[in-house]
Amino acid sequence: MKNINFFIYFVIILYSIQRIENKIPYNYGRETWECSNTITQSPIDIKFYEALSNNNKTIFTEEIPTLQFIRTYYPPLNGEKLDENLEMNIDEKIKAKAYINYRNISCVYDAKKLRVHIFSEHTFEDVKNDIEIQIMHKKEYNAKAICPDNLGISIFFSSQNNKVSNVINRFYKVNEDEKEDLYKRYILSQVTSIELNQYTNDKIGYYWYKGSGTFPPNLSFDCNTEVYWILFKKVRDMSEEELKGIITSTLDIYPNGNARSTGFEVKRNTQSIFTYYNDKFD
Repeated sequence: MKNINFFIYFVIILYSIQRIENKIPYNYGRETWECSNTITQSPIDIKFYEALSNNNKTIFTEEIPTLQFIRTYYPPLNGEKLDENLEMNIDEKIKAKAYINYRNISCVYDAKKLRVHIFSEHTFEDVKNDIEIQIMHKKEYNAKAICPDNLGISIFFSSQNNKVSNVINRFYKVNEDEKEDLYKRYILSQVTSIELNQYTNDKIGYYWYKGSGTFPPNLSFDCNTEVYWILFKKVRDMSEEELKGIITSTLDIYPNGNARSTGFEVKRNTQSIFTYYNDKFD
């Protein structure tokens, strides 16, 4: 009997290790993650007005922001493929960078990962967008100590206007052999020539706040990792067909989407969200 119990425990341990190493998808709808109580947990909901919510200060407008987004330099992404967690590593050789000023100090970041979330993790007035693309960064090795260690940049997409995006449809392709079956029609594919600078460098205004990563413990940029977030204000267009493509290509993995909730199951601390608009915005 003892040998049987030992075997069962051994199998459970092996499965747990494999789950971490292979990043088997987690159930985002019923979170049981053990996350830090000392870090404001992300994602959060953004309000469009200055307010006090549950005695926590939520929105401040900064004319001169503490964290000032400068620009990104993202060479075209080619040849990579989203894995089962809808993320891809960004090759260090292409030297994808983000530039900010933090408390008047120039900080440079290396882009490490790109993640696609269905539906958006961050919400606006409790409303989710269809897609949130997150580019996760770590500061350069020679950056000043005052520079935050980790930076997340989010771009949002909605199919409300049903206009074609030249980004979303590059994550999947049509399986010509399965055209009649909606659930088999789309498959994840290697990306080609994804240009992200067009969504980050046009001075559209943004929100920023200090929070956490949004992945389960023991993964990179997890919920125990402090992350400074830049959320771009403008929601970008995508078509209904593109939304169908990215969703149906991953239905077997994430039937309810892979977005961490902003609900009560996410433990929070007092948080401050700052909004800043550049000279060109609508």
